[in-house]
Amino acid sequence: MVMHGRDVVFLFLLAFCCFPAFGSVATLLPQEEVEALREISMTLGEENWNFSADPCSRESGWAGAAHTEEVENAVTCNCSYQNNTVCHVVSIILKGQNLQGVLPPELIKLPYLQKINLMSNYLNGTIPAAWGSMQLVKISLLGNRLTGPIPEELWNISTLRNLTLEANQFSGRLPQGLGKLVNIEHIHVSSNEFLGELPKSFANLKNLKDFRISDNRLTGRIPDFIQNWTELDRLEIQGTGLQGPIPSGISSLEKLTDLRISDINGAASAFPPLGNMKGMRTLILRNCNLTGPIPEYIWTMKNLKTLDLSFNMLVGEFPPTINQLENAKFIYLTSNLLNGTVPDGLLKRVLSSLHINCGGDEVALTINETHRKTTFKEDQDPAGASKYFSSKENWAFSNTGDFMDNNKEPDIYIASNISRLTMPDFDLYMKARISPLSLTYYGLCLWNGNYTVKLHFAEIRFKEGRTYKSLGKRIFDVYIQGKLVLKDFNIEDEAGGTHRAVVKNFTAIVKTNTLEIRFYWSGKGTQSIPQSGTYGPLISAISVDADFTPPGAKKISIGAVIGVVASVLCVILLILGILCGKVCLDKKRTIGYMAPEYAMHGYLTGKADVYSFGVVTLEIVSGKNATSFRPNGDHIHLVDWAYVLQAKGNLMELVDLKLGPEFNKEEATRMINVALLCTNSSPTLRPTMSAVVRMLEGQAVIEEVVSNPSFSTGNLNFKANIYQYGQVQTQSPSPSQSLITSVDQPWTATRPASSEKREATAAVVVGNGRKSRRSITVNHPPSIPARSPSPLFRRRAVVAASQSGYPPVVAAEDEEGDWAIVSVLKQRQ
Repeated sequence: MVMHGRDVVFLFLLAFCCFPAFGSVATLLPQEEVEALREISMTLGEENWNFSADPCSRESGWAGAAHTEEVENAVTCNCSYQNNTVCHVVSIILKGQNLQGVLPPELIKLPYLQKINLMSNYLNGTIPAAWGSMQLVKISLLGNRLTGPIPEELWNISTLRNLTLEANQFSGRLPQGLGKLVNIEHIHVSSNEFLGELPKSFANLKNLKDFRISDNRLTGRIPDFIQNWTELDRLEIQGTGLQGPIPSGISSLEKLTDLRISDINGAASAFPPLGNMKGMRTLILRNCNLTGPIPEYIWTMKNLKTLDLSFNMLVGEFPPTINQLENAKFIYLTSNLLNGTVPDGLLKRVLSSLHINCGGDEVALTINETHRKTTFKEDQDPAGASKYFSSKENWAFSNTGDFMDNNKEPDIYIASNISRLTMPDFDLYMKARISPLSLTYYGLCLWNGNYTVKLHFAEIRFKEGRTYKSLGKRIFDVYIQGKLVLKDFNIEDEAGGTHRAVVKNFTAIVKTNTLEIRFYWSGKGTQSIPQSGTYGPLISAISVDADFTPPGAKKISIGAVIGVVASVLCVILLILGILCGKVCLDKKRTIGYMAPEYAMHGYLTGKADVYSFGVVTLEIVSGKNATSFRPNGDHIHLVDWAYVLQAKGNLMELVDLKLGPEFNKEEATRMINVALLCTNSSPTLRPTMSAVVRMLEGQAVIEEVVSNPSFSTGNLNFKANIYQYGQVQTQSPSPSQSLITSVDQPWTATRPASSEKREATAAVVVGNGRKSRRSITVNHPPSIPARSPSPLFRRRAVVAASQSGYPPVVAAEDEEGDWAIVSVLKQRQ
């Protein structure tokens, strides 16, 4: 074929016009948008976009071969314009790319852009005001280093439906102008540094479906206008600084399925009205100063999966309808005033130190100051959302909470390091125990006294360097013995970086043989860096050492026995602290430990456990078992034997022969007399447990013990019990009163009405503990009103044996010098 020169020129011009210049490729995307993408990539620091390929082709560099929840690279175009002949960029997603630039003002050169997602990068700077002229629908900037206030120009984006600024460093007040965005549905501004009150203009946001403002520094009350957000599906107000109470208007938010409010200040208030929220799946009202009972409708929410009402002042018992929560996976009611049963505790040996490698293996380390080896015990229990674990080493932990929104089953409560560790004693920091809410370690059965507590921390879940994984903030509080010792504690800040150790030292006073160390998340810090569900307290190791020389271990003394007995109290207090429950008799408890009123009549009093405690105390002192005690002609029970020995004046015969002659007789006598007071057959004459502690510690005088009504012996063959003298009720001490003369406060009792006076000889115990026998005149009433005056009695009590055929009485002297009967005993042959 012959081709003329004119044709050749035409074909050349055609090829020049129809094919891109060198270094570019054919595309339906306008050239100005391609150039805009080049500028945007330079501003962001994006180096993976391949401009030799069509940006709308979703080829390599413009759309990742695969994406995850944390990582995605995708540019999306809409090519339906002008009969499918023109494309425009409508979405840019650069998630988890560790971009280190700034937010690009050049986005305005993409006029059709609707979605910009730059979450989980290392971007800095502020939001460009130029964005306010765009028609964006979604802005997601979660997990960067962005600062400054929200620019006023953003108010002009009437198309905006989703604004996600979570986990940055934005500051200032939330602008009133945001209230103009009446079509917005999602506002996520948690984990920033916003100040002030929620703007009143937010009342106009009636299309809101998801509002999250946790972990900021706001002030004022939770506003009443939230009742306008009737389309709301999820509401998060945790660790914001806002005050309660929760507005009653919240009842209008019937579409709520996820409500999380925690750690609000303000006065106590009743449970908010939530009965209309039939679709509720997650309900968190933690540490909101709630009082009163839990509403019955809570237990009938059929879709409820997570219920957290912990750290309030709620009262009442669990209703039978709790079983109707068939779909509930997590229920947290820690630290309330609810009624419940108490699990058994174990009596263990008394210790003066404690070392735990939290979440890790057993590790033996050399302590630099002493050049001695210290073994940190392993702590590898997997834990759970509501788990109490008791080790074999006199310590335990209680974990509460599940990691929300991490989409993992099951949750993992032990963290492993993600970088190389170079600090000394690095074995302590390879793993750590973590918790999404509350983690409490208990040192059980410790000697009372002062201790040095060392808490070992290292942030092993975040990275250093120019990566979004370095932008996480773990913030939590630490309490020791109920006292706040670390507020808004940030391990990384304290250590000067990640994967570095920091040890915090404290002095703790142990008074009831139990040490409590609690780590608590108050809603602050990031929750989604490096992955969703990364938040809450983290502890690497705990060491506790006495600041005193503990008693020798070769031969236990009676003083040590007192410590052991007191350790029973520590277990009881521990369990009460965990469950705040009502003490109940164990079904397996045998007759040897039952209080007489329960064993014979089935009547359970508040002093039943005091009786059992007295029996256990006698077992410890005597080395004998109450249930296997071999009776003889004089006594049929260990308690009987103790009273027989008391009557014979030979209490030391009760002491365990294994102790040998080297024990403190004064301490032994104190132990036995306290036990005898506890095992009195009359519940009203038993001391309270607080009085028992004071007597064991020597802070209260132990009164002369009334002969126990339950024993029988040849020379003292009688049985006595509290009775209704003259066939009318006798006034006796209430359970909160005792026959103990305290050394630091007056003794009180109910004074009977004046009536007939009788002579009696009594052993009178005065305030300084001296005893003397004297003749006194007591009010011996034929009847005592149910409600009689209760004046303050002097610091003395008396156990009186009446004469002239009258039964024994317990009496006390009032301020006017008159003696009044507190209770009456009856003799029987």
